[in-house]
Amino acid sequence: MNTIIKNGIEYSIRHTLPCWEQTRGGYGSEYWEVYSPKLGRDVKLYSNVEWEHWLLLESDPNVVYFCEQPVRMLTLVGEKGSSFIDMWVLFADHTEEYREIKVSEDVDSDRSKKQIQIQKSWCERNNFVHRVVTELDLKKFKQQIESCKEFIGFIPHKISERHLKLQRSVTDIVVSHGQIKFIELVEKFVGSSEQQVLSTIFTLIHSGVLHAPLDIQRYSKNMLVSIRR
Repeated sequence: MNTIIKNGIEYSIRHTLPCWEQTRGGYGSEYWEVYSPKLGRDVKLYSNVEWEHWLLLESDPNVVYFCEQPVRMLTLVGEKGSSFIDMWVLFADHTEEYREIKVSEDVDSDRSKKQIQIQKSWCERNNFVHRVVTELDLKKFKQQIESCKEFIGFIPHKISERHLKLQRSVTDIVVSHGQIKFIELVEKFVGSSEQQVLSTIFTLIHSGVLHAPLDIQRYSKNMLVSIRR
């Protein structure tokens, strides 16, 4: 099993890559191929609900890692059927969940019921938590998801040495102030563009070093930033 270290803590990674991938096919406008800063690779998603669920995982500092289409879940010997579950999620407290992402109106279809039962039985046999997540569940996190749509594009695919230096400087300033507005942070770096400083702040928020109330408020330049406790 692979391991990663995040914020000085070692985590075991059960799944690193999907075991099944579907091409765009008939998914049309509900097919998404996105870059995940949390995983450092591209992720394929097959519905708008899966896409918004991914944004929630990316913006949640309590989520350490995740993997889409992580495993083919089989029935018991002698029974027919299998299912590729949509997502595996690893949390900062080392707990794990397997999640099936559905549109709410599809949950009670015969096909979905069979699929979910296979998944639940597999998880019970292997002592894992199983959850079904729909767009109704995601509504509780609407602002957090909307905020992530805005800031995810600021996070670079590769972190340069200059970016790391900015991260250290931004962190030091926030520590010294306790809390400080976005605009005040930007103004302290006269040698860097606003885009560069915002990229640094959002990267630190995404990685769980800094905190801003983006889960309950829309971003503004006067929003306060602090060290995450």
